[in-house]
Amino acid sequence: MKVWFYITLLLIFFISCVEEVQIPFRSETVKLIVEGGITNDKPPYVIKLSYSGNLIRANYLNLNLAISGARVIVTDDLGESVEFEQSLSERGIYRSIDESYIGKIGRTYTLKVLLKEGRIFESKPAKMLACPPIDSLYGIYEDVINTTEPDGYKVYLDTKDPAKEQNYYRWYAYGYSRVGKICGGKFCSNTCALPSIGDPTSGFNFCWVPRFQTRIDIESDALINGNSIRKRPVFYSPVYAIGKHFVEVTQFSINRDAYQFWRLYQEQSSRTGTIIDPLPAPIQGNVSNINDPLDYALGYFEVAGISRKRLVILGKYDVLEVENNALNFTPKDGGCSLLNASCSRPDGWPKD
Repeated sequence: MKVWFYITLLLIFFISCVEEVQIPFRSETVKLIVEGGITNDKPPYVIKLSYSGNLIRANYLNLNLAISGARVIVTDDLGESVEFEQSLSERGIYRSIDESYIGKIGRTYTLKVLLKEGRIFESKPAKMLACPPIDSLYGIYEDVINTTEPDGYKVYLDTKDPAKEQNYYRWYAYGYSRVGKICGGKFCSNTCALPSIGDPTSGFNFCWVPRFQTRIDIESDALINGNSIRKRPVFYSPVYAIGKHFVEVTQFSINRDAYQFWRLYQEQSSRTGTIIDPLPAPIQGNVSNINDPLDYALGYFEVAGISRKRLVILGKYDVLEVENNALNFTPKDGGCSLLNASCSRPDGWPKD
């Protein structure tokens, strides 16, 4: 009996040593979110304004988060300015009005946002830096060990970094590829059809599916100053069906502050840990309340020179692979609309 008595005492002791873990919950005050910027590309320029909070779904703002009735102005260091007009069809979107107002390399730009309730936010002045051209853009077909998407083309970029200056880059890319399969003499249900040459009864049914880069892609020239940037991966275009791929890549020349902002954003997005790790602090951008520096906005107003290049991949190497790809990645009943895709070739791209 004494043995059981001591065992019971030990169990009581160990149980009493277990402390309850208080998991921290953050209750954030609502903040202004500013996204967008100005470049030396042709207008309109776009600024997106919203309040912090939960999204209904990705990239979709509910009416309580989207900001309406704001006044948005961008001014340069020579006193020239352009106002932005609120979109009637897209929540929280403001576009520059004057099509003759184009960003210029070497000028310094400031964003001002006047909210309906009276608060005024302003960005730190930022200089627009020249961007070297994209020398070449090319796609290489690669097998992908990934059950969630098929093999495809990895798109690479070559450019030349200027010497004698510190440079910071950001890349953004998007593309279109086809989804569908050969329909053996009849059209697949609810998809698009293109008759083959010499046999109008057969069809090659497909949808044009857009693919947008979602990761933040940045680089500093600290280790490559004045040298060429070769074979830098900037995009992946999956092969769902035989046919062309359309890809466009934009290279941004950003300043040091913008680079540091995106680097912190990148690190925070990829951070993993346990539920009791300290919660990451909001990343402060370059926009704040002119009357209260502690009332800062999230997001970033970016001023950048850009270089843009397009690539058309003929898709002639897809033939051996496309059969297996198409079997696994074919539009179901409902067709293109379920894929957020279109039967029509994207505007502005070469015809087949």
